[in-house]
Amino acid sequence: MSFVTRLSLHLGAVVVLGVVLVFGAGLYAASQVQQDLLPDISIPAVIVITPYPGASPDIVDAQVTVPVVNALQGVTGAETVQSTSSQGVSLAIVLFKDGTDLKAAQQDVNAAVARAKPFLPPQAPASTVQTFSTNSIPILTYAVSADEPLGDLAGQLRTQALPKLKGLAGVSSLVITGAPTDEVDVTLDPIKLAAHRVSLAQVASALQQAAVVQSVGSLRQGTGTIPLQVTGYLTSLDQISNIVIVPASTARGQTVAAVTVGQLGKVALVSIPADTITRTDGKP
Repeated sequence: MSFVTRLSLHLGAVVVLGVVLVFGAGLYAASQVQQDLLPDISIPAVIVITPYPGASPDIVDAQVTVPVVNALQGVTGAETVQSTSSQGVSLAIVLFKDGTDLKAAQQDVNAAVARAKPFLPPQAPASTVQTFSTNSIPILTYAVSADEPLGDLAGQLRTQALPKLKGLAGVSSLVITGAPTDEVDVTLDPIKLAAHRVSLAQVASALQQAAVVQSVGSLRQGTGTIPLQVTGYLTSLDQISNIVIVPASTARGQTVAAVTVGQLGKVALVSIPADTITRTDGKP
């Protein structure tokens, strides 16, 4: 019989007391361990979202995504810059190494976006720079219903409810899902197009050019120069209706009088059904 065994048998009460103390210490330590149903897990990436309402993916890519990505490529510590250009929005993701201080990285990305701002269309809203973690997952969902049309309800939420909710402390972002959106619909009359010798391509080109930012040169001031740009910013249906289209010359070289979009068809604001259906407790 070993010495430890003989000692344990001789001091049985002390051994039992020691086991109880160790067990109690383990229970206390377990109770002090922080627990979270959804722990905060940060991904080493910074996301830049730049909206450009009404612009096609090609225009978003050329006028928004390219300048933003060019600026982001100079951010210290950035390993990869990925971008996506979609209808009306540009998304750029800057990936960093694991262990990167994301607060400092976000500040660097903010500075890069600020440098790119002069090269973006003036009508494009400000970019949003944010990091992603499990804290970004929605934690509270409200279901809103009314007897009035869904489009009217969504408009009231955007103009009245969202501004107040965004002002609450700790609120990062708010998203409305399942609501229709407004869109400008231009319906052209084929007979009028033929009468004025205007093609669909000419109308589409005129609409795009009306919302494009173009450089027309520079203004010299002292020892420096100031870039000059012509901007198109459509804010009403009347402005779209009054866009002028110059038809091509006829086969005999005769010119045809210029016409407006409104003379070739109808311009209206239509409600586009939501592309997603949101349900709460099984109810839309």
